Amino acid sequence: TRCGMKVREKVKATNAEIKVREATCNDPWGPPVSLMSEISDLTFNVVAFADIMRIIWKRLNDNGKNWRHVFKLFQQALKKRSGS
Repeated sequence: TRCGMKVREKVKATNAEIKVREATCNDPWGPPVSLMSEISDLTFNVVAFADIMRIIWKRLNDNGKNWRHVFKLFQQALKKRSGS
């Protein structure tokens, strides 16, 4: 995706970090279900889980022009909780 390309160009990161950044980028549309499923599967790996949580905590502290980062995190958490 366009957002994913920007993430890969700017950051030297693990696969898990790239996926979370892509899922929570500033694009006005939500992440694909397949991407969220991949992230969910990665949480069973201890190393990947740590990478995912590091980005989530970083994103939760975003504000201003990056408000979508936080919005998308909560949106996805609610979907996951409701079984979507």
